[in-house]
Amino acid sequence: MMILQEFKGSNLSATECDELAIDRVSESLLKRERKLNNTAWFDYRLLHPTIRTYLFAHYYEEAFRYMVRLHLDYTQVEGDNPRSYLPKNDPLGKTRTALIKEEKTGVRQAFRNCTMVWKARQKADEYGIPYDVFCMSGMKVAIGRIWQRTPSPSQLYSQHIINGIIDRWAELASQKMHVAKSDFFQLQNWCEHPSQIDHAQWVIDQINARVNPDFALAEYGFSKPMIPSQMIRASFPESVILRAKSLSLR
Repeated sequence: MMILQEFKGSNLSATECDELAIDRVSESLLKRERKLNNTAWFDYRLLHPTIRTYLFAHYYEEAFRYMVRLHLDYTQVEGDNPRSYLPKNDPLGKTRTALIKEEKTGVRQAFRNCTMVWKARQKADEYGIPYDVFCMSGMKVAIGRIWQRTPSPSQLYSQHIINGIIDRWAELASQKMHVAKSDFFQLQNWCEHPSQIDHAQWVIDQINARVNPDFALAEYGFSKPMIPSQMIRASFPESVILRAKSLSLR
């Protein structure tokens, strides 16, 4: 499996990504990206920050429309022109109102949507939470607290919403295994990249948290391997490894 391939902004070149980031995002936010590359959810670490932000915007809109459909009026998000929170042509662009004001006054308007989506995406990266989980969990936390409106991207990184998102992610991770979808993290593509090592350790930690680790180790250690043998031997008792091997052969 691979991460989502087609979304608005996904076809931008590296040069276009750089130019957009420099034009629309403050230097203080851009300086955070190097550190966030080491904490973002594994599938996103090899993506340009601009592409990551467009991907986040895609999942925000999915979560937004889901909540509108569920709690307000499903007809608003159906058909060829569904309701959206962000600008439809460019989720990181300016609103129609801002563009009209810019044209009338000749004064360049700030990219406010881009800034708030960028900040929300950075918060998801800080905690290593997949964007779909982050956005949907944030929406559900807000609705659960009887908000009258679905939260904007900027409200998703308010502390009380963040706390709820973190709790929800911990709950989801305890219920089932969450691993990277990119083939880059399959053992057949192992090149000792730091993100591969981080991911392998993440998988190990999840397996060890299971009541019966044999089954998860059978899948991610042997059937669909994501962990190198030396890390397996260093992390699990021999008895667990032998049972996992046996299960993988069934």
